Amino acid sequence: MMLNPLLIFYPIYRFLFQHHVVIPLFTLLICFSCLSSVSHAEKIVGVFESNQMVANYSSAERKKAVRKGLEEVLIRYSGSRDILHEGSVSSILQNPEALLSSFKYFSYGQPEQKNSAQDTNNGQNTQATKSRGRQGIGLNFNGQMIREHLVRARLPIWSPNRPRLVVWWAVDNQKQRTIASEQTDIQLVNSLALHAKRRGIPLVLPKMDKQDLHSVDINDVWTLDYDRLQVVSRRYNPGVLLLARSTHTLSGKWYAQWGLVSDGRLKTGTIEAKSEHALVSQVIDQISENLAKEYSVVVRAEPISDAQMQIVIHNISDLKDYAQVSEYLEKLMLVKYLGLSRVEQGKLIFDLELHGELTQFRKEIGLDHRFSAISTPSYSLGPPAGEGSTETLMIEADPINRIEYRWIGRK
Repeated sequence: MMLNPLLIFYPIYRFLFQHHVVIPLFTLLICFSCLSSVSHAEKIVGVFESNQMVANYSSAERKKAVRKGLEEVLIRYSGSRDILHEGSVSSILQNPEALLSSFKYFSYGQPEQKNSAQDTNNGQNTQATKSRGRQGIGLNFNGQMIREHLVRARLPIWSPNRPRLVVWWAVDNQKQRTIASEQTDIQLVNSLALHAKRRGIPLVLPKMDKQDLHSVDINDVWTLDYDRLQVVSRRYNPGVLLLARSTHTLSGKWYAQWGLVSDGRLKTGTIEAKSEHALVSQVIDQISENLAKEYSVVVRAEPISDAQMQIVIHNISDLKDYAQVSEYLEKLMLVKYLGLSRVEQGKLIFDLELHGELTQFRKEIGLDHRFSAISTPSYSLGPPAGEGSTETLMIEADPINRIEYRWIGRK
């Protein structure tokens, strides 16, 4: 989605002029092209990619891997395994290769291009029967086609712009209790990273440097001290917070208790598994399912209403603010159209059309801590509602459906 160039530069130049800043237009264009934005929410990459293990290079083996890979992509993109039980999804899983853009075979330690989106020799690979030790296939699916299918079927989509998950995990291995980090438990850390990537969750583990060691101890994590760890985690700019503790029993089983703090609310769960890797997989699956219920949305093919809508961003002081605000907003999943309407003193006013509900859009923009919601102003009209009444009729100050935010991204 691109903003109209005619609406971009003139209002900005006018804005700078009103603030008594004189910059040649040529310089302004160069500065604008060089600006970048930083978001507190992270945009995950590889949403439509999957790596699957294969026994050989045969067409039959590839077809099985493509179906499994598409299932993984659909779960990641929607946020929930429930997507696989939808009738319209079952139909595309019958022919998953129709959604495949490209693929390549690889062996561990030595990536190797073996195929493209289409096989040669009428679909038969000349090395189909050749086998290696551990080998896999990298799959790249057509994201636009998948999105269009889910939109037509009115199925939920979880935006790639997702809340950062900060994880505090304490482990009792029968000998001692430790806080998981790259220094103390690389195997657990690798499992967390693997399964978070599988479900499309931006993962952050504590550095356990001097600052962390001074601020938190094993008892804080083991007792799942939410209040304490929320304060300690501020340095990592968390979108959501996961606290967990796991125990390896003498019988060989693994148990975990977890708590998820999201939007000020706490959800908890317990898990039993036969291995630590399986335990981590189940924890991440449960966390993803919970987050998807909160953040996934049904995207409509057309705007939800013909009513005029605007978003007003306050506290804009320079060109860098404008660039960061507009770039972030126009990339949000629910935004169908974003056009700069006008610039006022310290404010940007955009015309806005959405693919979904306004409440869903508010939740999506709320992932970025640089935007602070402002209540829509109202004012009183005329005398009290009736004789002897103390009530005053309140109406919206502007008939246009308008939402307002304060920009606090400047450091």
